[in-house]
Amino acid sequence: MSWLLRLVPALMLAIVLAAPVAARDQQADNVRRFNDAVALYRAGQADKALAAFEELKAATPADPVVHNWIGFLCLRAERYPEAMKALEEAVRLKPTYAEAWINLGHARLNAATPSEAAQAFRKAIAIEPGNAAAHFNLGVAMTRSGNHAESVRSFREAARLKPDDAGTWNNLGCALQALRQPADAAAAFRKAVDLQPSDAVFAMNLGVALNEAGRMADARSILERAVRLDSTSLPARIALAECLIRLRAFDKAIPHLEYAKRLQPADFAVNYNLGVAYWRTGARERAIPAYEAALAQQPDNVETLHALAQLQAAVGRVDQAVEYYERLVKLLPNDAGIRINLGNLYARQGNMDAAVSHWEDAAVRAPDRADVRLRLGAHYLTTGNTDAAERHYRRILTKSPAHAAAMNGLGLVVDTRGKPQEAATWFRKATAADPKFADAFNNLGVALEKLGDLPEARKAYARALAINPRHADAAGNLARLKK
Repeated sequence: MSWLLRLVPALMLAIVLAAPVAARDQQADNVRRFNDAVALYRAGQADKALAAFEELKAATPADPVVHNWIGFLCLRAERYPEAMKALEEAVRLKPTYAEAWINLGHARLNAATPSEAAQAFRKAIAIEPGNAAAHFNLGVAMTRSGNHAESVRSFREAARLKPDDAGTWNNLGCALQALRQPADAAAAFRKAVDLQPSDAVFAMNLGVALNEAGRMADARSILERAVRLDSTSLPARIALAECLIRLRAFDKAIPHLEYAKRLQPADFAVNYNLGVAYWRTGARERAIPAYEAALAQQPDNVETLHALAQLQAAVGRVDQAVEYYERLVKLLPNDAGIRINLGNLYARQGNMDAAVSHWEDAAVRAPDRADVRLRLGAHYLTTGNTDAAERHYRRILTKSPAHAAAMNGLGLVVDTRGKPQEAATWFRKATAADPKFADAFNNLGVALEKLGDLPEARKAYARALAINPRHADAAGNLARLKK
């Protein structure tokens, strides 16, 4: 079994507000109208402010500040194409207008492409290298484009310029996490948490990074804090549950996963981890529907199929277990272990032809696996195919010359062929390789009895019973010789 981890990054964009200052050449009436529009925005009447700036634009079409304000207000209203049009006009009128370039980049992030947005943010940085918002937003654009190394550089510069901004440190942590640098990510998230202790998302991100850095106890503490800060946060509860599973505190993880399942009943990770937690706490019948719910979301997920196959077999539903293993064979045709398990289940059903077919396939794919060759050897012995049994036992000894079970198997093969002397030799080799091999001592006794050496046969049976007092065959054989 395994568990899944996921990070829910919180990326934020800064929108730069243009200073409410009118150009010197504006008429007094336009100055008044400009300031009235700004006042409307500050009073929370953004729609009226936008309408006022649109009217003002007709009177001052060449004022880049007015166009920037229109773009800014359209951004706030999520009217990105309109924002982009206004802001492109602002930077056309004033190419050195850093604030307008930043806002244009924001509009492009939502209405165009990250690369076009990055171009605007780089323009702003070229104009004002010390503008933290420009570096911050460039980092966001690089994150959106998947260039996490570049986003790390941008967020680091933004943090250097504005070290007290928690969002910047959080985003730096997200970028480092994307680069699989959890220790460095945790250090950045820690800065964010220290600056803004009440933010549940920052705390959650720190917990996830600590968990991935192997600091599970520290992760648990901060994730529990994140849940206390926002008990309704589904990502925080999921992250805490995953941490608890890593700490093997399965019973503690269950309430958080059950809460998450009520809110997101079709979430793969929630259902999968709930299955893990139920299974590890002994609730196998509850684990099965949890895994089935996970499988409904990812029908070809190998780990889920394997878990369901094992669970169904454990609770005695062999037919269902066979169905899951058959699906696994199709997904992983060269996995010998899956074929061995499927063969074992067919044997439990009494379908030995199917069992042997899968065991033989497994032996071809994993020729050095002794366990499957022992199963095949035992089967062929019971069906009288001593040549096939010998082939598998000898293949084991080629790889492991002191393999006691294989020696015992060869002893049974030659004994079946009526060669008790040779059989006794193999059984002695088996007991020498494994002095606690009760079956081999019993078999040695049988061979010695056939050879007429009853005293040594009694000793062999007695040795088998000393190793395993419940060995029924040895007990019966010894009792018979004592009569």
